[in-house]
Amino acid sequence: MPELITANLMTVIVAAIIAVAVALIIFNMVKSHKKGGGCASCSGCPHAGACHYHISQDR
Repeated sequence: MPELITANLMTVIVAAIIAVAVALIIFNMVKSHKKGGGCASCSGCPHAGACHYHISQDR
């Protein structure tokens, strides 16, 4: 098993960097959503009427 990792070390490193980047993006999206932020814009969104952002703003 260690031979497999050392033989493909660059692939493992790139995969780890991509995994960390995706995790940070998801974390940031969740944090933004919890603060009440939404997506970029609702003008073309088919779910604009059911968006939690708009529901909380109407109250």
